[in-house]
Formats: sequence, structure tokens, C-alpha cells
Amino acid sequence: MIPTLNVPQTEFSFSRIGFGCEQLGMYDWGDVDQNAIKMAIGEALESGINYFDTADVYGLGDSERNLGVFLGNKRKKIHIITKFGVRFKSKQRYFDNSPKWINSAIEQSLKRLKTDYIDLYQLHFWDGITELDLILETLLRLRDSGKIRAFGFSNLAYSLLINKTEFINHFSSCSYEYSLAEKKNETTIMSLQKNMIFLAYGGLGQGILTGKYNRNSVFKNNDRRSSGRYANFFGNKLERNLAIVDVLKYISKCYNVSIPSVALRYIIDSISNSSIICGMKNRNQLQSNLEVFTFSLNQSELELLNNVSYEKVQ
Repeated sequence: MIPTLNVPQTEFSFSRIGFGCEQLGMYDWGDVDQNAIKMAIGEALESGINYFDTADVYGLGDSERNLGVFLGNKRKKIHIITKFGVRFKSKQRYFDNSPKWINSAIEQSLKRLKTDYIDLYQLHFWDGITELDLILETLLRLRDSGKIRAFGFSNLAYSLLINKTEFINHFSSCSYEYSLAEKKNETTIMSLQKNMIFLAYGGLGQGILTGKYNRNSVFKNNDRRSSGRYANFFGNKLERNLAIVDVLKYISKCYNVSIPSVALRYIIDSISNSSIICGMKNRNQLQSNLEVFTFSLNQSELELLNNVSYEKVQ
């Protein structure tokens, strides 16, 4: 049985692994088979995974649209997370947290997802303009109206949250990139997870921590990892990540589990109030990730992984 965590300020809980749905946007994720994802979603539900994470911007709405279709009459049995705040104009991305846009975005998301409420509505990125208290005020109104059950934020710089205790206390979740390959947000996460659930994304470092790739790996043009923006696969960072993978391989053999499950178990054992959003394209990836619940890491193994993943600040 998959363990769960209570979501603060709600009466529901999240499984410690969630189903990430960005790949349902069918864009920038390499080759994607919708039928394979649909089968993985069905098996995820049977296994005890109880929440699905998407955003209005994934595939410019296609992720939400496809998720709404795939879930069908199972909607009442699961929880949906979606996000707002990212927009596109003439193929240029920009952020908008204005109350006008939030109120418009929620209506569009509800329609695409074929539902009349969102379980957790997350601020995706801050626009640098809208006052945080005004965003909070808008979210409180949406909760009071029944359109959302709870709300959270993603990617907010810690500097924005200093001395904002009252603001923070209203939120049920925070979400940041976090993995053995990327620990830049660790201090922020450790502070915030005392009062809210932490939803980790990028737990496998865009795939570098799966053990499937090496120095000679090449990605297709329709795969975002072909871009130098995804530093985990290039230069010195790649070399450090491959050293991490060597340790993951060693530990995976000790427990007879998959390499990805060890990378994910590290997050669960390091951050007590955490759940991991895992983007999965097929049943094999799902089963590999579920192995995370068949073992736990001891202190010496955690220290070994901490040491190999330490990145010296220049």
C-alpha cells in the first residue's frame, strides 16, 4: 500500500508519489504514445496513486484536456492539481498573476478537465508585478466559491517569503525542482515543508538519474533534453551526475530494485513531508517508480548520496 500525507488545511491526503501529466501535452517530451500513458494511468489508480499534476500551459491546454478524457468517471476517486500564471503570446512566454487572469484561467481549466472543482490550485510562477497578498485574496475567493479546495505555490523565491508568515500560513503546498542532480532549492524546501506539503518535481533530473544515459547519449529534436538549457546532460554537471548514477547503481543492486527508485527514495527519506511528482509515459516507468515503497535508505547510504551529489559553490 502506498503511504500518504495529509494535505494541510484540507480533509484529504496525497500519495507519496503523484502522476505528473506534462507529457500529456504531447510537446517537447520526445516520442509519446497516448495509449501507453492511458494504460499507465489506469494502473497507477489501481496501485494507490491518488493525484494527478498538470498545468494550463502544458501543451497549451492539451495536457488538461487529455487528462479530463482519460480520467472519465474516475474523477471523484482522485485529486487533481493544476496551475496558473504562465501565458503565451506570439510564441513568447510571459507570466500573469492578475486577478482577472486567475479568474479566467480557472474557468478554462475546469472546462478542459471536465470537472467543477480543482483539488489543489497552484501559482506556477510569479509575474514580478502582482502583489502576493492580492494573489492570496483571489485564491481565497475561489476557495470560498467551491471552485478550488486548496491552493499552493510553485517556484517562489525564498526572498519573497521572508516575513510573509501570514501569507504562507494560508497555503497547503509548495513545489520546487529537487533531486540528487539539483539541490539549489534545498534550504527553501526544508524551511517551508514544516508547515505545508512539499511536492517535488524533476526528481530524476529529467532522466539523467535513471541510469539509461551516458556521455554519448543523443536526443531527438522533439525532446527538450537536446537543448543546452537542460544542463544535467552537458559538461561538468553531466560528469557529476554520472558519478551520482554510479552510486545509485551500487545501492540498487543491494536492494534488487531499479536505479530510478533509489533516486526517488532519497527524496522521501530526506524530506519527511514530501511527495514526488513523477512524469510517466508507460507502465514500465510506473512500476519502476513504485519500487520506491519496497525499501528505505539507511543513514550511511543517505550520507554517501549526499557526498557524491554535493556541488561546490564557485
